[in-house]
Order: sequence, then structure tokens, then C-alpha cells
Amino acid sequence: MASSSLHIGIISTQYPLSFWQKIWQPHVCSLCTDTHALQGNFDMVLLADEQRPESLPVFTATVGHLMVASTLYPLTELAWPHQDIVRVSGWPGFWEHNAWELARSAETDSLFWEQTLHTAGIEPLWVPDVTGCIAPATIARLVNEAWWVWQEGISDAASIDLAMQLGTNYPQGPLAWGEQIGLHRIAQLLNKLEAERGDAGPHPALVAKAHPLSL
Repeated sequence: MASSSLHIGIISTQYPLSFWQKIWQPHVCSLCTDTHALQGNFDMVLLADEQRPESLPVFTATVGHLMVASTLYPLTELAWPHQDIVRVSGWPGFWEHNAWELARSAETDSLFWEQTLHTAGIEPLWVPDVTGCIAPATIARLVNEAWWVWQEGISDAASIDLAMQLGTNYPQGPLAWGEQIGLHRIAQLLNKLEAERGDAGPHPALVAKAHPLSL
């Protein structure tokens, strides 16, 4: 069971300690660039950089509660040996949300994670452990459709974004969203979804497909 304030070990090469302290307050954060530099006792550990099954890090210290960023790969594909593990999206812009999608395994201590996130003012939303979860897969498809409209010359980028903002009250338009997240990430997710679902896939736009499929 989570206490009011925890010590969180964060492995990240993309954001500074001040970024994580703002998100996780009042929890105490320690930032490391790799698992070998993780020293001391932590109530939980966050692997904040997107993970892949073929390059999972090795822990030299015991980790009780593990949160791993993996938008593309479900826990079943990561096949991590840790029992209490949850999965989140580490896409740019997602960490700052006040609600996080979490995917869990059968051994996940759901109460611990709910209390830990609530203390930091974050609402946990439990979702199925599938490729792309819910929000990333939905946003990727929106971005993809916006690219199709732009490629076909139906409208310019600024008008597409403005129309979606006014029509749906989204915080930003799909093309701006794609730029923030990174079109290579969008393409990687769409192509994985297409490979898994065959002809029922989202068929990524040519512009997105042209981007390298690596994080």
C-alpha cells in the first residue's frame, strides 16, 4: 500500500529531474540515466524512455514496483520478469496529462498504483494491455487521417488543425499533435497495428511511412 510520499527512482535520458519533480510532487524523485546507476532503496521505479522487447535493461538492485513506458509493446510482448508492473505511454506530451492510461498484468498491485498516482494528482485509467493502448492509437489514427487530407490537397495544414480544434475542442490540431509526438513514432505505431490486423489496419499515410521506424 502506498504512503503519502514515496521515493521514486526514474530512469530517463530525455527529461531533467525538475520535469519529473513537478509531475510527481509530493513524491521524492531521483534521476538516473541507466539502471546500473540506480543506487539506494526506492518505493517504485519508472523506466521513462520507451522500451523494446529486444533491449530491456537489467536491474542490479531489487525493484518491487515497476512502471515502464511502452506505447508499442504490451506487457505480454515485453515478457518482463517483474511481478508488480504497469505500462504507460512515454510519448512526448503524455507525461504532463492529469490522467494516465495504465495497462497491468495479473500480478499488478492495482491499489498501490492508484494511491501513488492519486497522491501526485494523477487519475489512473486502467486500459487493456494492447498495442498502442487507447489514446495513443486514437491520436495516431487522427494524425494519419489529417495527413491524408493534407496530401490530397483538400486543405492546408493550419486549416485542418483549426477545424479539429474548433470542432472537437482538442487542445491542438492533429498535425501539430503529430509534430509534437514525432511522426516517426506515429508511423511506428500505425505500421505495427497494420501488421497485426492485416487489411483492417489503419494504412499509414505515405508521409508518415517515409519516416524511420525507430525511436
